[in-house]
Amino acid sequence: MDTPSQFTTRISEDFWKELQEMNQPTYVFLNMNKEAFKMKLDGVYYPLNDSISWQTTCMEEMKQDIARIQNATDTVRPQSIDIRQSPSLDIRHHASIDNRLAALINTNPPRPNTMKS
Repeated sequence: MDTPSQFTTRISEDFWKELQEMNQPTYVFLNMNKEAFKMKLDGVYYPLNDSISWQTTCMEEMKQDIARIQNATDTVRPQSIDIRQSPSLDIRHHASIDNRLAALINTNPPRPNTMKS
C-alpha cells in the first residue's frame, strides 16, 4: 500500500520565485490596506478605550460618594424604622372585656315616671 508522502510533489524553486513575483503587487496592496486598517482601528479603539476608562473612573468616584453619604446618614439615622413602636401589638392585651363591660352596665335602671292626672 502506498503512503500519502509518496504522492506529494515538490514545486521547483523557479516556479516558486515566479509565483512570488507575480503576486508582489498583491502583497504591496495588502500591506498598504493593513496599515490603513490599523490606523482606522486605532482611531476607533483608543478613543473608545479612553471613554471606557473615564466612565470606569466616574463610577468608582460615585461608589465612593455613595459610601460616604451612607456612612454620614448611618450616624444620624436610627437603626430601625420601628424603634419608636412597641415590639408587639398585644402588649396591653386583656384576658376578657367582660369585667370592663360589667362596670358600664347600670344595674339600677331608672323607674318609669308615674304621673297621675
